[in-house]
Amino acid sequence: MKNRRKNGDHYWVCANVTPVIEGGKTVGYLSVRTKPSRDEVKLEA
Repeated sequence: MKNRRKNGDHYWVCANVTPVIEGGKTVGYLSVRTKPSRDEVKLEA
């Protein structure tokens, strides 16, 4: 995923997002982000 910093610069992250479910309803999301390898960034660019 390509993100943008507050200063406008861009950077790449690997992101996994999972819904948080309570009582059968989605009440939020949990995101885990990691730094991608150079090879992963080349594939996305």
